[in-house]
Amino acid sequence: MTRVWVVDPGPHVGCAYWSDDPAMLETEELTPEVLLANAETQIRDWADMVVVESFRIGGSRAREANVTIEQIGVLRYLASRYGREFVEQTAADARAFSTNEKLRALGFWRRGDSDHARSAARHLCLYLARTGLVGAQQLRG
Repeated sequence: MTRVWVVDPGPHVGCAYWSDDPAMLETEELTPEVLLANAETQIRDWADMVVVESFRIGGSRAREANVTIEQIGVLRYLASRYGREFVEQTAADARAFSTNEKLRALGFWRRGDSDHARSAARHLCLYLARTGLVGAQQLRG
């Protein structure tokens, strides 16, 4: 069984949860407070892998830098503490690879999802392809 937790950190947190057994995909948007309150339980009790959108300070994003950097730090620490794989991916890579068509073909496009939840789904799609957890034939689009 493989369980992947994807986090798009920031003032609005996007999350995606994926498991191959039983097959599941869920997405949601959280507040930073809810993310931090539940991160340890999520990593300790459920996730095998933690995938996080990387963050580089620059321009208008500097205002939200502390919140985002702190979230990434907490997630990195907890993944290390519980022996989970921790992977960072750039927003640009996720957007370039995980087109809307790919998300729809995989069933990762959910009507009503926030942009932040959808961003987490894009990172999930990229991670699954890079690791071979989802075959290339399923990622055409």
